[in-house]
Amino acid sequence: MAFARSLIAAAALAAAAPAFAVQSVTTTLSFDEPALQGYGVAVGHAYEAEGVLFSDSALVISNDAAGTYYTNAPSMAGVMVVDTFSEASTTLSATSGRAFVEQVSFWYSSTVDLMPAVSVFSSSGQRLAGVGAVANVIDAGCSDSAACAWNKVTISFTGQAQSIVFNGGAGAVAFDNITVSSVPEPESYALMLAGLVGVGFLASRRRA
Repeated sequence: MAFARSLIAAAALAAAAPAFAVQSVTTTLSFDEPALQGYGVAVGHAYEAEGVLFSDSALVISNDAAGTYYTNAPSMAGVMVVDTFSEASTTLSATSGRAFVEQVSFWYSSTVDLMPAVSVFSSSGQRLAGVGAVANVIDAGCSDSAACAWNKVTISFTGQAQSIVFNGGAGAVAFDNITVSSVPEPESYALMLAGLVGVGFLASRRRA
């Protein structure tokens, strides 16, 4: 009887686990951290603790270093640009057994039309969604700097994504306040369920 109760309890926990596991975590990358400020500072592992990682070509330019070039940015200290001397794009990847879901939003300022500007990819390399950028600084309605216009864009997608690719070079396109949502990947669910069932099994053996 005790064995049966333990198995029932383990099954109940396993059934309830996905309800907790699929709760998404939303992260906004502002590029305003003091350690990132300067002209062309590599983002590196700055956001790894939050479950995301940029490739080496992601750089931060702070407004102090740029002479307030990127005025009106949604968060004023720093913006992200792509180091085109190394790569034509930079990739934001989900880490720690997580995957991006639902949508990604960001602000951008661009001196050129760019297609695509941002693309979302699954773990198998399938392109799930993407969007272009327009040269928004030419009709900004502001004149306090060369890149004073900022537009917000949201890309919605279905399924789970593993990477988000940002195109464009420094001086042409800048990004700020990138917001992503992530959940544990299916493999993480399986490990969690296996652990819950194992706990129930061990509990039943101790009672036997």
